[in-house]
Amino acid sequence: MARCLELDVANQGESLDAALANLREAVELYLEQVSQPEIEATPFVTAFQIAA
Repeated sequence: MARCLELDVANQGESLDAALANLREAVELYLEQVSQPEIEATPFVTAFQIAA
């Protein structure tokens, strides 16, 4: 799954490259439909591990 956090647009694909390509297309389509997109505040993204 790939997601543009600023626009709240998400998509998926069978691989990371496919997910990113699909997301790029989804963002382009979204921006074609919205004249003034509402950009969300800059999100904080991090990764972490938990003990099993």
